[in-house]
Amino acid sequence: MKCLALLFFFGAISLPINSQQPLALSIKSVEEPAHPGSIIIGTKPVKEKTDFVKIDLEIPVINGLAERKFEKKLNNRIKKQAMKAKTAIITAAKQAEKEAEIQDRKFRPYELNIDYSVKNTEQLLSFTVSTYTFTGGAHGTTATEYYNIDIAESKNITLGDLFSPNSNYKQTISENIKQQIRGQEAAEEGVYFKPDNPFTGALAFQSISKDQLFYIEDSSIVIAFSQYEIAPGSMGEPVFKIPFTMLKEQLRNKYTPSLEGF
Repeated sequence: MKCLALLFFFGAISLPINSQQPLALSIKSVEEPAHPGSIIIGTKPVKEKTDFVKIDLEIPVINGLAERKFEKKLNNRIKKQAMKAKTAIITAAKQAEKEAEIQDRKFRPYELNIDYSVKNTEQLLSFTVSTYTFTGGAHGTTATEYYNIDIAESKNITLGDLFSPNSNYKQTISENIKQQIRGQEAAEEGVYFKPDNPFTGALAFQSISKDQLFYIEDSSIVIAFSQYEIAPGSMGEPVFKIPFTMLKEQLRNKYTPSLEGF
């Protein structure tokens, strides 16, 4: 059976790809050879520390997808974005340090941290890559990239790809998010932009978009938003879990067995 192996510092997780049965996870040591034809997600660390910047990157590297061209393009994209962020913060930190020296004020080194989190499922592979930057001030900012891959077809999928063409999944998900927002605000656990606010009203949540950010975790589709997209910065990057049970009638047939198997 073809397997998906997720490689971490402590070991690897092997998942059957083609089985229609619910998953049973098994942990293997790193020393144990990967199953032939398996997919491995490893880590490329990049660390650098100077007087003006601290860099700590954990870049995911995917190996073993059936379509090698897609795999190479995916890995290059992730690496390119990380290196671009590294170059940008080094340039900015050097300039800021010089300005602080000229102005005779204390300079706090800039920071760049990149790491990833794998949320794996049968048939679909979801993982996130988060970038934290600190360039002065009270706190830094975080930006997350979301990757969702159909393993069998070696291709990226959008949220809409999971659902039947005539599905009203957007309305179902949007109404559930509004309900969650109301619940959080009533419990004083969250603050979101309001439609009637003259300054931030245009940013208030109304509906998910065609290219909505998401990932799959446990038995839910997790809808994600960027920092400041629908809420003040203090809310970070808001996420909302939508149970598959609420959406199973709208899923494409090819994904129904896998997603119901959680």
